[in-house]
Amino acid sequence: MAEVIAVDQLTGPSGTPVYNEVTAIRFCTSDNHAPGLTTPCKVPPAGVGTYYSYWITLCLDYSGDFSLINNMRFWGPGNIAATWFPGDKGRMVAARLDEASGGNGFLATSYQQSSGTLGLTGHAIKDPTNGHAVYKTQTATVVNVDTLNESAPLIIDTRNITSPGKSKCFLLQTEQYVGAAHGELTPVTLVAAVDVV
Repeated sequence: MAEVIAVDQLTGPSGTPVYNEVTAIRFCTSDNHAPGLTTPCKVPPAGVGTYYSYWITLCLDYSGDFSLINNMRFWGPGNIAATWFPGDKGRMVAARLDEASGGNGFLATSYQQSSGTLGLTGHAIKDPTNGHAVYKTQTATVVNVDTLNESAPLIIDTRNITSPGKSKCFLLQTEQYVGAAHGELTPVTLVAAVDVV
């Protein structure tokens, strides 16, 4: 059997995450891998500034037969803001590390449950108090996913994986600004790629 690579979204309490295999993700304002149309992302009223989705924690699950998997990387289609947030009314971001020679991801032992005000807004990844412990003290800012592409991806995990297991995890989040569009939005395609031997 050839290698099998699946995408997992981690939810649940910090320290004991649940690995949910997913083929699509939905940004929302709850820690839920399948929220449907409940707890949608909200648009802030005038004067508030920015509302956030709860951050989404993702990793790859490796199984099947392979000798080596490495160079895990991530990018988007380049048109997320134009598709979801016309007029520069929001963006999708990913977390980065200052020292990323091993990639910008983190091991599942450092998983932290996403949080915020249920049904209203999440905490920003880099919120000084409630942000993700791996990233909130980093100098590196979050990166706009629209700036990533196949030629210039975000490197997540540079380890050489030689047996079934999980990749490092990475975080995604949306930011909504005053005046952003309401309603269900057109899906976009995100890419997590690896090299396989």
